[in-house]
Amino acid sequence: MPADTRIGEPIINLEIQIDRSGMSDEELYQRTRKLADELRQLPHKAVGIVSDQTPEVTGAAQSLQASTQGIVTVAVGPTVLRSLVELLKTCFVASERRRMTLKGPQMAKVELGELDVAETADRWLNAVIKHSTAITPSVDKNIEPDTIALSSVQEMRERARQHIESGAVTEEYSANRIQVIEVLNEVLATELICILRYKSHYYRAIGIDADAVKREFLQHAEEAQEHADRVATRIVQLNGMPDFNPDGLASRSRSEYKPGSTLIEMIKEDLIAERIAVEFYSEIIHWLGNTDLTTRTVMQSILEVEAQHANDMKQLLGRMMLR
Repeated sequence: MPADTRIGEPIINLEIQIDRSGMSDEELYQRTRKLADELRQLPHKAVGIVSDQTPEVTGAAQSLQASTQGIVTVAVGPTVLRSLVELLKTCFVASERRRMTLKGPQMAKVELGELDVAETADRWLNAVIKHSTAITPSVDKNIEPDTIALSSVQEMRERARQHIESGAVTEEYSANRIQVIEVLNEVLATELICILRYKSHYYRAIGIDADAVKREFLQHAEEAQEHADRVATRIVQLNGMPDFNPDGLASRSRSEYKPGSTLIEMIKEDLIAERIAVEFYSEIIHWLGNTDLTTRTVMQSILEVEAQHANDMKQLLGRMMLR
């Protein structure tokens, strides 16, 4: 099940810690990864593994395993809480009743390991739900929540194709850092796919109009690389890990890699991708509001360039269609 990316609902940050008694570092690491993978099957805002590792000192896998604390953090909406607790009950039994400490807001904390696991988990759930009623989402006060929900990948792609003719951590840090990093990694993937697509178009463009179009393709590829570098830098500044893993790159990206067989098809695909980027980045800026001004500024400057890219492709398409 894909992550729930709607932003207009309250976000509840939870923590699950596995009892590591009698486990090696590698076993704890593998159990923690498995729990995180299970939680990602639920609609979520963010799921992360807590470790002592930072991007500056990332080394071999063994180093990461040694730094794992056996803690998984998860941010979900209130409607997912009951499903999450049921999943944790199942994981508890599947892991040979390995104790887990569940932490929620306002000191809502219990330990799964007592005789009546169901009662313990439900008691924790009720405490978390009670607190969640007082939570309000962190958004720009001038924006209605329903208007800032991040659209799904498919919705955004379809909308761009349908309207192609219309051719963007300090203590004071108040955003959900894990969620911002997750969203920025989607931006990073989107820019990486754009680099690959523009580079492909640059080298494959042929025909009487190819030279002028190729110059646009190359410039856009270089500017997309600058965007990717800026986003990766910001992720590191937030103590996150930029995800350059080619596995799953296409699924993380909001835009698609569509090579196109003619100049017109290439330009259309680039225009569609730029329209997606403009919409996605605009939504991120509205969502961030005043909670992360640095990231918002980065996204605003990138959005300005993406809007120009969309206009460039629109004008190119117009000239090509007249021939």
